[in-house]
Amino acid sequence: MKKNLELIAVLMLCIIIIILVLTYVYGKINIGITLIVFAITAGISFLIYLDKNITEEKVFLYIVPVILIMFIFGIPIVKNADEIVHWHKVYDISQGNIITKKSNGVGVGWVPESVSIFIPQNEINYAKLAELYERKMDKNEKIVGVDLATDAIYHPLTYAPQVLGVLTAKIFTNRPIIMMYMARIFNSICSFVLLYLAIKIIPYGKRILLFLTCIPVCANSLASMSTDALTISVAYLLIAYVLKLINEKQKKIELKEKIILRNFINCNGFM
Repeated sequence: MKKNLELIAVLMLCIIIIILVLTYVYGKINIGITLIVFAITAGISFLIYLDKNITEEKVFLYIVPVILIMFIFGIPIVKNADEIVHWHKVYDISQGNIITKKSNGVGVGWVPESVSIFIPQNEINYAKLAELYERKMDKNEKIVGVDLATDAIYHPLTYAPQVLGVLTAKIFTNRPIIMMYMARIFNSICSFVLLYLAIKIIPYGKRILLFLTCIPVCANSLASMSTDALTISVAYLLIAYVLKLINEKQKKIELKEKIILRNFINCNGFM
């Protein structure tokens, strides 16, 4: 058991190295930051190695936050797939537009000009982020239309964590880029909590679920503004809950558990 978990620690270290390489590709990072990341990773791996009673849940708590932080701040904002469209949708909902409005039969959101981003994703880098940081919202600024045709079909609840992040950021800042990062952070926190619950309640296959959470393609989604984060998290939690019920063969499924199961299925349905 312990050797297997030590192997997990080594694999997670490899994943973090990959993240650093990706970060370097997107834009050069300071060597000091690199050393700090390696020091943190080495410290976490050492703690896992020393803990004789290590469990999958503890490994999750040690490693996943570090990976998510690397993805949130290592990959430039709106660099992830379709993240620009997700951002426009998130901000549109934060204005109270739960249902996407139509213009000439196409889904359109109306947002302040400072919020709109029309930079091609392949041109996003840290220099562009510096330019975006200088943007500030103004009450008298121009309102522009943004295309939401591809995101209009998503259920508004799938954007709940991101919208909460934006609304929180609005309390203390008028810079859209900070709101974007807050949307990412809140999305990641929500996914993190749901995934931790999934790993905690699943009766077997904990290491498989841990690996699936930590693979780069999944972690990348969890650390973005994409609705995939909530979809993945709820799906994993549904699987964990079903396996938990199956494992409790001697126990009859009560009404409360049926309601919980039905709600999980409904959530997966509209996501």
